[in-house]
Amino acid sequence: MVVGISTEDQMLVKLQSRYYGNWRAGSQSNQMTLPERSTCSGSCKSTRWRLFPALGMKTKYLIETSAIRAAMQDTTPAHAAHFAQLTADGELWVSVYIRKEFIRRWVCDAARMAMTIAQCSTVDEALTILEQDFSIRSVKGTIATLASYLRERGQIFNTRAAAEEVASLALRKLKMFDKVFPSRVNNKCRCQAGTIGPNVDYNALLTELHVLYERFMATVRDCGVNSFLHFSRPRGSLLKLLNDAKVLALSVGQRLSQLQESGAWITCRECARIGDVIIALEQPSSWCLVHIDAAFNDLCQCLGTKHVALASVKAVAKMSEHAPRPTDGTPS
Repeated sequence: MVVGISTEDQMLVKLQSRYYGNWRAGSQSNQMTLPERSTCSGSCKSTRWRLFPALGMKTKYLIETSAIRAAMQDTTPAHAAHFAQLTADGELWVSVYIRKEFIRRWVCDAARMAMTIAQCSTVDEALTILEQDFSIRSVKGTIATLASYLRERGQIFNTRAAAEEVASLALRKLKMFDKVFPSRVNNKCRCQAGTIGPNVDYNALLTELHVLYERFMATVRDCGVNSFLHFSRPRGSLLKLLNDAKVLALSVGQRLSQLQESGAWITCRECARIGDVIIALEQPSSWCLVHIDAAFNDLCQCLGTKHVALASVKAVAKMSEHAPRPTDGTPS
């Protein structure tokens, strides 16, 4: 028996040493170095094991929807660097459900923009309509950015060309997502919408994007999420969430409780309202969830799963402003 370490640690040492072939039962002279233990950054208060570092096994990070843009470097350089620093020791993974949320949030919005532009007589008319559709001020800024992008591309005066430019942008984002995240966790909730592929050959770009949009937006009425949640007889992790006061204080927790009490049959519409819960329940217990959405602080704490909070773009900018400046005359 190895002295000075717990039984659990001894099992890890034995498992590691099998790959090196130098374990001798009862010999303290051949004790192996324990796997490195480190603490998750941000709000993660538990620890994670970096198992078998010499074998190249890495921490597995499940990237939640709110952190996807940082992982794809579709953000400020400082924010992308912040994400890279937090996840430098691991592999990036997503779920089929997270892919569905990405398509709904980014690809479908761009597809809707492209189709609106294609149906209008001028691009300016289309952008005016889109401004009314997206009423939030911050999103109106996005419309202005889109107008600037189309002007730079020389497509602002041609509705067909502008629509195809935006459609191409939407499909490039989806292809980039699949390139950055080739690995998926087990699709426990059996989400069907997240498995939809682009299947576009660019010969009829707008038509093909419209088909993709319609397929994705179609309501799935026989989704396996109903058997995954099992609202009629909640148990295990779901029961923990339903009985946790902090979770029930969250808007997503309240929606979850309402759906469970009503015995509602879950379709894509209801599922989208409790997306954070689905993501939290699908997270493998030994993995670390990377998120910006603060709801996961309470969801992960309730479930006892590891997580790390990624700072927002504004928070990273403030950290950069207050970072120590060099005093030796070198440029900052």
